[in-house]
Amino acid sequence: MWVGQRHHSPALLANGAMHRSDAISSLVAALGIGGAMAGWLLLDSVGAIVIAVLIGRMGWGLLRENVMVLMDTMPEPELLESIRSAGAGVACVQEIRDLRVRRRGRFYLADLRIAVHPDHAIGAAHDIAHDVEDRIRTAVPNMARVFVHVEPGGRDGHGPCAGPG
Repeated sequence: MWVGQRHHSPALLANGAMHRSDAISSLVAALGIGGAMAGWLLLDSVGAIVIAVLIGRMGWGLLRENVMVLMDTMPEPELLESIRSAGAGVACVQEIRDLRVRRRGRFYLADLRIAVHPDHAIGAAHDIAHDVEDRIRTAVPNMARVFVHVEPGGRDGHGPCAGPG
């Protein structure tokens, strides 16, 4: 399971959980059968109940985690903040607006809107958007795709990003 955690892979985590539950349930089944053969008939029933609880617990955990992925729930606030600060750290970005992040397998997909000075040329705004994408991908290594929409911001900026670029 540590490989699944290292790679942030739900499929590897599920596979690891399945193998772990198989090993534990095989051990419990062997103990139950061995106990029943030794005359302790109750151990067979207790072993069956333990195995049922293990399977139910594993199924509930996998269901809960994967339903969250299927419902596009937002990831942890720390990840959102690192994406925001990476995007806001790009020169000429006045504001990060409407950040949305979702998971696809072990990867993240991000959609965001950025505000730049309204007098920037389309080419300059496009370059700024690419810089935002690059910064976010550097900050979040398992970021598969970043969609950046550029919107006009305020005219109150100053310095090299205050006007047309």
